[in-house]
Amino acid sequence: MTFYPTPLLREIHGEEGKASRLTRMLEIEDEVYQQASGILRAALDFCHIAPDQADPPPEWVEQYGAEAAKRRLEVAKQGWAPKSLSASGIDLAKSMVIGISRARRSPHLTQGPREVNAKIALPAPTAAGMPGAPVYPSKEVE
Repeated sequence: MTFYPTPLLREIHGEEGKASRLTRMLEIEDEVYQQASGILRAALDFCHIAPDQADPPPEWVEQYGAEAAKRRLEVAKQGWAPKSLSASGIDLAKSMVIGISRARRSPHLTQGPREVNAKIALPAPTAAGMPGAPVYPSKEVE
């Protein structure tokens, strides 16, 4: 068990704090994912409307309510626009869904690397009892 001198450090670095922060981060990630996928679903409904339609379809009004159906209609209209003129929010939502999906699918991102590629170069031994360069005895001569 690790000793933390203050309650604040215990809360920040303790296992309970780490678990609660991880849970909260996953909740926020799920909220962002749901919102981004909802935007993409609304954009993909462009095939259910005409490009110049002013009012949302009655099914949308029944299902989502009048205000939400109008917002959904505006997002769906962006599906008819060329990519250069469409709202950047749709592209951002697409990127968020792709990124979160890849992160959830890849277990190596949460587990860390399993192997390390390392190369260690040691000098070759010159004799069995002497690693490294040989040392010769020397005498001083006058």
